[in-house]
Amino acid sequence: MPRGNEDDRLDGRDGEIWRAYVGGSTQEAIASRFGISQSRVSQIIAAVRASVQPEEKEHLVQREIDFLDQLRERMMAAVDAPLPPAFTQSGKLLYTPDGHIVLDDSSRLAAVDRAVRLHERLSKLLGLDAAQKLDVTTTEAAQQQAAKRAAEAAAYLAEGES
Repeated sequence: MPRGNEDDRLDGRDGEIWRAYVGGSTQEAIASRFGISQSRVSQIIAAVRASVQPEEKEHLVQREIDFLDQLRERMMAAVDAPLPPAFTQSGKLLYTPDGHIVLDDSSRLAAVDRAVRLHERLSKLLGLDAAQKLDVTTTEAAQQQAAKRAAEAAAYLAEGES
């Protein structure tokens, strides 16, 4: 996809696909909607993402961070808010056996869940959840030791079967 201004980049089907993706639709749902494969959706998303100029990307990342921070503040305020009373399906207050009103913590749990999702989104945006490359090497002595232990274990098992 050629580099151009945002309007060019987001025109037509590719723009609709991008907007659906950043709006929260899964690649599978987008593929179904447009009658294309999930891998094609992934290619389109990658092309649009690659067309974003570095300066524009920095601005967009900062805007997203600010937005997620605002949402996280609101979710944490909901977590800290006083719990409302719990009601039965018929609208009556629920009481504990000792006569205290039962408090409904479902809104708090929902806020925690949403705060965690926001945290995950922010981590993904910043690349904090990226896989880490590990360099694992073994020495010849370690390989020989492992082979010796494996042979001992096989011999032990063979003796037990006799």
